[in-house]
Amino acid sequence: MIWSKYNFVFPSSQFGLMIYNSLTNSLMTMDPAFEPSIEDIMNDPDGFDFSLYPLALAEMLQNRVLVDPGDEESFMEIMRFEKRAACFDPTTLGLTVLVTEDCNFGCPYCYEQHKQSCDMSQKVQEQLLQFISFMGRFRQINVTWFGGEPLMRFDTILSLTERLMAMDCDFSAMMVTNGWLLDCHIADQLEQLCIKAIQVTIEGPPHVHNQKRFHLEHGDSFEKIQSNLDYLMFKSNWTGKLLIHFNIDSANAEHYETTRKYWVDRYPGRVVFGINFVDRDQRGSRDMGCCLDREQEIDFYINEYHTNGGEGLSYFPKRHSGMCSATMRNAFVIGAKGQVYKCWHDVGRKDREIGSLFELPQKWNWSLIAQYMTGVDILDDPECCDCFLQPVCDECPMIRYRKKYEGQNISVCARYSDRLAEFLEIHHARKLKQ
Repeated sequence: MIWSKYNFVFPSSQFGLMIYNSLTNSLMTMDPAFEPSIEDIMNDPDGFDFSLYPLALAEMLQNRVLVDPGDEESFMEIMRFEKRAACFDPTTLGLTVLVTEDCNFGCPYCYEQHKQSCDMSQKVQEQLLQFISFMGRFRQINVTWFGGEPLMRFDTILSLTERLMAMDCDFSAMMVTNGWLLDCHIADQLEQLCIKAIQVTIEGPPHVHNQKRFHLEHGDSFEKIQSNLDYLMFKSNWTGKLLIHFNIDSANAEHYETTRKYWVDRYPGRVVFGINFVDRDQRGSRDMGCCLDREQEIDFYINEYHTNGGEGLSYFPKRHSGMCSATMRNAFVIGAKGQVYKCWHDVGRKDREIGSLFELPQKWNWSLIAQYMTGVDILDDPECCDCFLQPVCDECPMIRYRKKYEGQNISVCARYSDRLAEFLEIHHARKLKQ
């Protein structure tokens, strides 16, 4: 036996010595009487006499704290195979479709601040349908209606959905909308349009949200969005999930818990509350000085736990598939003019277009496609292969692309890697309270 390279041993003031293993994503607490033996086991597992500690040995083997030579390499090879098999799955087509690049909001962090407004024409719609047919037969087609503000061209969503549902495959959709146009007329049609989830961004209580997400002509948006969502959730026949998205920066971080609780309690059992930290790359035209840096993001998690119990936040590493439109063979982002991208963050950037619906895929930028699909794979990065957190690193291909191919000085490591012991202690403390 050998000591796993994926182990992380740390002393906890609350729980004594703890061992985390990223390969199995497991956390062990050690019997105080057993703690002095850990260093001997680390140095020579085979030479240690486990006869007095059979349960500890069994737990260590189960959690892969102790492994046979070569086992970890085999496990990572299997992980690499499973990921690539999933990324090259020929049965499912995933599309993010910008039915318009126009928007009725003026959010300061939006990537579209300087983009020319454009709606998807009938010609582009027809070309999109031809592209889908050209790509082959799929068992399932999943579409995300995106923009701009997609409900500004609800007619396009209706016509495309009708054509897509007529294809010989399972069809499902979700929508990312600011909620302003999500009135009763539209809400009553969502179920028949196979829209299973809707994402709406809310950025705090009304006085905070209205400063950050305002209608270009009518100003404050909170009250109208809430009224629309109330109809959707209480009165319409829609049975899907509502995803409330909260973009965090220094101006609204203190309102996280009250905002989360407000919406989760308002629509019990039907809301998924998610967070995102506003990107510091300053894509928007307005001052982005309110963005949190990496250390402040970590502080947010720690402070939320000590202040509000960290409800709705995860403090334990999670094994990520590393799969998104950027890394999947049959997943694309379609611009309103027929541009094709691999990542929705690239929308509007000519240098990040992989091609167009109006040209054969053979003429696309396959170098860029390869860079996204395999060039930034965490499982092939030598530096990442030496990191004990590799199996649970929450990689983002777009962030990794920016570092590797654009030379940006940004971290691609998991947020919790800098203060892992604190996160694991919090996780264990919360688990004991359940």
